[in-house]
Amino acid sequence: MKTIENIIYNLKSGQDQDFVIFNNELAMEWTLGFEFIENDIYMMCNGSTLTGVFFESLLDLKSYLKNSFINDKNYQLY
Repeated sequence: MKTIENIIYNLKSGQDQDFVIFNNELAMEWTLGFEFIENDIYMMCNGSTLTGVFFESLLDLKSYLKNSFINDKNYQLY
């Protein structure tokens, strides 16, 4: 949950950002990219538009992340 809170906190600035997420158990890393496009937030995983998802607000994004793989305690910002 701390990882999600840190992402949301940093995105409050309204600036496009990338976050590297690392899973210690799997020894794997992913890059989550966030872009602000007009009034929406666009999230991509590893720079792929195939994984792109639009959100209308940070609250929607937070809800989505809470129900995603990132909520696992083994995932941390790197």
